[in-house]
Amino acid sequence: MVDKLTNDIIDDYTYKSYKEQIDKELLQLNVNLKSQSKKISNLDDFVNSIIIFSQNISKYWAFGSFEIKTKLQELIFPKGLTINPENRQYLTNEINFLFALNTTITRDTGIVKKEKASINTGLSCLVAGTGLEPVTFGL
Repeated sequence: MVDKLTNDIIDDYTYKSYKEQIDKELLQLNVNLKSQSKKISNLDDFVNSIIIFSQNISKYWAFGSFEIKTKLQELIFPKGLTINPENRQYLTNEINFLFALNTTITRDTGIVKKEKASINTGLSCLVAGTGLEPVTFGL
C-alpha cells in the first residue's frame, strides 16, 4: 500500500478495494446485530404497561402487602434507604433510572396530574409508627 500512496492520496483502485472490503464487513456486522437483538412482539403494550405502572406507583404502595411494598422499595431505591433519626428524613444515594427519568419528563413537559385533595391527618399512613412490628421504611 505504501508504494501506491503519492502525497498521502490513495489511488482509485486501492480506495475501491478497501471500501468494498469495509462495506462487506459493515453489512455482516449489521446482519449479526439484527440476529442478536431480542424481539419483543408486543413492545408497545409492554411500554404502555410500564408507563401506567410508574404513574400509579403510589396506589400500588398504598394498597399493597408488605411483600409488594418491599419489592417496590427495592425497585425504586436499588441501593436502599437510610433514615436521619433526628428529623425522620429518608435519604438515598440512587433512584432507579426509570423513575428518575419519569420525573424529569413530567417536569420538562409541564404535565401536572390533578387529583382530588384528601384529608391529611398529619401522620403518614405509609410508614409504621414506633413500636409496630415489622418496622417498615416508606418512600
